[in-house]
Amino acid sequence: WARRCVQETDIKQRDLTPCGRVAGILKRNERNYCGALKKSDSSGTEMEIEGIQIREFIPADSRFPSILIKTNNGPLLETKKIVIALDKWEVNCRYPVGHFVSIIGDIGDIDTENKVILLEHNVEIREFSKQVLDCLPDSGDNFKIPASEEKNRLDLRHLNVCSIDPPGCKDIDDALHCYKLPNGNYNVGVHIADVSYFVKADSAIDKEAAHRCTTVYLVNKRTDMLPKLLTENLCSLRSNVDRLAFSCLWELDEDANIVKVDFAKTIICSKQAFQYKEAQDLMNNASDSSDLKQSIIYLNNLAKKLKQRRIDQGALQLASTQVKFSFDQETHNPTDVSFYTLFETNSLVEEFMLLANVSVAAKIVDHFPSNAVLRSHNPPKPKQIKEFSKVLEEIGYKLDYSSSRALADSLDAIKKEKDPFFNQLVRILTTRCMNEATYFSTADADYPAFFHYGLACPLYLSLIHISEPTRLLSISYAVFCLKKKKQHLCFILYILS
Repeated sequence: WARRCVQETDIKQRDLTPCGRVAGILKRNERNYCGALKKSDSSGTEMEIEGIQIREFIPADSRFPSILIKTNNGPLLETKKIVIALDKWEVNCRYPVGHFVSIIGDIGDIDTENKVILLEHNVEIREFSKQVLDCLPDSGDNFKIPASEEKNRLDLRHLNVCSIDPPGCKDIDDALHCYKLPNGNYNVGVHIADVSYFVKADSAIDKEAAHRCTTVYLVNKRTDMLPKLLTENLCSLRSNVDRLAFSCLWELDEDANIVKVDFAKTIICSKQAFQYKEAQDLMNNASDSSDLKQSIIYLNNLAKKLKQRRIDQGALQLASTQVKFSFDQETHNPTDVSFYTLFETNSLVEEFMLLANVSVAAKIVDHFPSNAVLRSHNPPKPKQIKEFSKVLEEIGYKLDYSSSRALADSLDAIKKEKDPFFNQLVRILTTRCMNEATYFSTADADYPAFFHYGLACPLYLSLIHISEPTRLLSISYAVFCLKKKKQHLCFILYILS
């Protein structure tokens, strides 16, 4: 074991690339291909076998070669995006041979091209089956929380809970509240829609969600992981309706230090569903003296302190370009693209979702030290970051990536006074040198490996998996309740499906 660790360390230090060879094929990855037929030449002559035309199919994914198919409907199919299946590829043939499966739609049509994108990435586009829909409450939109369930939950409907989301958001997964305690500290809560009440383990809807894994967003449409009755209604923390939630509750002092943290299955009633800009405008409105405004101000002040502490610990502030699209109201076609405007309220929500993830991770490891599933982020890719640092050295800048704190300080120091976009460009390119975060079991790693490089925190769960339960279920979660006398302690354990 020790020898293997030394060898792996030596490989990383010398920046070597492991090599191998294909020993055999255990199972072929059978899949269909989207694309279009190559236009026939002007002479109109096509190769035929036994009176059937042989046409060249060009896959939408250019990494794949052309595929020959037999058809007598060539002129009709030339204007369509179609799906074909691969049959065989003879050793002495230049192209593989396949057969026609179905027509997607007209070439150039937006709906058709969207379907091609989804099918090529193996995204499920069919409607939910009757078995899945039968798992939903019979009362549908008129669902009311049963009295028996209310007795088992902490009632927080009296609090000034609100949600803050992007414009047009319908699946509101998370909400927050904050108020000042008599001792000067703050009671803060992050409330996550409790999907587990409606999605029971091993049910048809659970298996369908596990199959779909995630909600997929395109420019003008989305493909849901769960039926809309859940994502846009019963599991959406909309304003002025009672909703089931799982809550992370803290007592924070004036400097945003955690004094106490609790977890509970709750009932909430959001007072307002804000967009980021709306929440920002409310904070900036000097004439408003509402409790809801004060709650958001408290949250914002605490979020700034949480963020500064992360930065002081070496958290990276990387950059990626975010854009939004404008649509024609009649045709719903995109007409313009622009950069996404960020507000203080964006950072407010991000900081408390991060805090929730860290708190839940600590609770899981405390109770399941040997079999918890967490999220880890390794240092940058050695080859890419080394090459990028050389490029920066050539123009007079030094990039120190020996630690996350050193890299953060280096990025802050790389600036051009007359070029405000230069520093952002450097951060974007640094982002491309980073490794992707990965899941791991604490049974397979030592404590130092738990560290999240980008966030500079020792323990972490993935933000999206806690805060967006109606959009992503690539990991299934269970709520474990530990009861001791009159105390009721709940926490979430995420397990890879």
